[in-house]
Amino acid sequence: EKVNSAAKDILLFLMKGQLMMTALTWNKFIEAVYPVIPILQGYASTEDVLGNCVLLLSETSSETGDGMIPKTARLRAALRLLFTKQQKVRDIAVKHLMCHVTNAEGASAKRPLLESGVLSTLPSLYVGIKSVDIKLDDAEKSFFKMESVSKLYNILTSETVDLVLRKSAAEQLAVILQDTAMHAVLKSLGVTERVITFINESVNRSVKNMDCLLEPCLSILRKLMYADPVLRHSLAQQPSFFIMLLRASLIVKENGGNLSDAAALMCFLLFDEVARMDIWTDDQSVCAVSPPPFSLPVWIVRRYNLPFEVLAHHVVSPYCTVLPPHLDLLAFKP
Repeated sequence: EKVNSAAKDILLFLMKGQLMMTALTWNKFIEAVYPVIPILQGYASTEDVLGNCVLLLSETSSETGDGMIPKTARLRAALRLLFTKQQKVRDIAVKHLMCHVTNAEGASAKRPLLESGVLSTLPSLYVGIKSVDIKLDDAEKSFFKMESVSKLYNILTSETVDLVLRKSAAEQLAVILQDTAMHAVLKSLGVTERVITFINESVNRSVKNMDCLLEPCLSILRKLMYADPVLRHSLAQQPSFFIMLLRASLIVKENGGNLSDAAALMCFLLFDEVARMDIWTDDQSVCAVSPPPFSLPVWIVRRYNLPFEVLAHHVVSPYCTVLPPHLDLLAFKP
């Protein structure tokens, strides 16, 4: 407990120390903090000094438009707090988030209109959602035929086919993607770019004719992203994708749909930095075993409202030093 208290005091001192540091030193500190921001935000609170200081990570100055961390990181930090278990923290997160959403390119023309009724749903948008099973089947051989999958993809992407049939094709493709052996086939056809385009069109158009494709497209993208850390990491660096996904979530909510896939997608992106145990350890025995495509530290699982059950790692901090028995202390290397 003493170590924990001292660590909090040191962290608080550093986070408040921008005015006492040179620009270079501050930037190095922020660079060091950046990979563990998801962990730090687990401490966000309105009830203590450290918690309030952590809340400032996602704040943007109304005067300068700057903040403690870069703009994209602030956007991700604000969205991440929508998954916290504290209502007051989520309310603050919405305030921090709005400058990003309203100042995005073409914001006034995008759906849904950010009226009071829509904004009131934001703090609880991703809370209380039915948990989705994110595990996929990883059998080496698939029972699906490539010709059938290709035909379904062509139906989905054809503008001359009725939307009801296109929706059915999207739903069937989402089921097929439960089988990871079919991911490469559909990726080669361009399914990733297509479903992102469909989601973007639904957000950008003033008509709702594409809304029926939203949920199956989100499901398709969720399964692709779970199995592909490279895709996940790429999209996690794109602020426009986050805002599009947030707006798509609001549209699904407005239409009375199921937000499980949208919430899971958002979590995959927001916790990308800490989503692989092999990134966080020098233990060769861990690196030798193929890690799961997505896992989270136990601290994250405990502190956030996650829309899925996930494999967890680091029950004990990787930075915790276990001292040897008393008799071996003299032989312990410095």
